[in-house]
Amino acid sequence: MIIKQPIIDLNTLNCDNCPAQFLKNQRNYSPSGNWTWRKWVEYCEQLRENQVKRIIENHKSIKLYILTESIPRKRFVYDIHSPYTRGQLRYNLCKELLGIPKDCKNQLIDFLKKKGILIVDCALCPLHRLRRYKDRRIAATICLNRHTSKYLQISPNAPIITIFPCNCGFYRKKKPEIRIRVIEEFNFSYLDSLKNTIQQILEDC
Repeated sequence: MIIKQPIIDLNTLNCDNCPAQFLKNQRNYSPSGNWTWRKWVEYCEQLRENQVKRIIENHKSIKLYILTESIPRKRFVYDIHSPYTRGQLRYNLCKELLGIPKDCKNQLIDFLKKKGILIVDCALCPLHRLRRYKDRRIAATICLNRHTSKYLQISPNAPIITIFPCNCGFYRKKKPEIRIRVIEEFNFSYLDSLKNTIQQILEDC
């Protein structure tokens, strides 16, 4: 498979009736805090697309997806310039998957590439800035169904592991179609056994 066009075109986004759409108009994005939402998301999605291309070059397809809630406002798991501290996603993944009790940056990205694993966010806006959990679930489901599921369609038979904060995830009244591919669910703060789960899934593929 060859990726010729951007997987997500920000010019065609449909954010109607999404409780997070106002976040697109706010500033203070990126580690420096002086980017617009659009510039930050374009940058993040380019990094994610680069990882897709590396995985496909190595494996011909994506072997496993890790689905998380949303792109944070000032950090991104694939951005080596983004600071990560204890309790945040990349830190937790480094500790669980590599046994490194610190932010391991390139080591984690290389590990995921080698295994054929792609991390995908449901939403392009930082849903942690919404006060109500229900709004976060609705926004995550809307954005996934309309936009970010394109990543999951690259390898439509690949299984999915979700990692969501407590009380977050999919909106029950509008579960996405990809829900049937989810074979394991993890709490954002407790990734114990994730490494063993990944090993078992990849062995069965």
